[in-house]
Amino acid sequence: TMWRAFWCAIIAALTLQSLNPFGTGELVQFKIIRTHLWNWFEFLPYAVLGIIGGLMGRFFIKLNIYIQRIRKKSNILRKHPILEVLILAFITAILSYPNTFMRKSSTALLADLFNKCEDHENFTQYSEDSTTHYLCNEKHINSSIALLFIAGILKLLLSIFTFGSKIPAGLFMPALSAGA
Repeated sequence: TMWRAFWCAIIAALTLQSLNPFGTGELVQFKIIRTHLWNWFEFLPYAVLGIIGGLMGRFFIKLNIYIQRIRKKSNILRKHPILEVLILAFITAILSYPNTFMRKSSTALLADLFNKCEDHENFTQYSEDSTTHYLCNEKHINSSIALLFIAGILKLLLSIFTFGSKIPAGLFMPALSAGA
């Protein structure tokens, strides 16, 4: 199995290099450039974030199992899966649109969260509604933190309900968004 995984990784890397799907010439979508070394006191916040992430994962699994039990018992949801998808899409649209950080796709949000705010004075390149404008503008920092927190909770709850429904969705990008 290890040899197969090794060759698959080589083929995937060569394919990504030849196709250049991100238009950056890099193999990865999110490149992080570190300009300073980490400090020892940063371990404590990272440990707390790890504990919170583990608790969120436990909450996700427990609540998702509970939702799956309800889905199995409900005759309406089993007989009419399209109705469930329409209800989930409607609820997602209502909850997502007011929050600036939930309007974009998970990939675009991750790109914004990993970008640096190097040009603090030139905000003319970003529209008032862009996430980069909110993340890099010191006037919006408190509202940005609140909106990111609300977006994280809503994405977690919406992922719990959509995972296991008839919507083809993965957990990789929502997990990356939660970590970011």
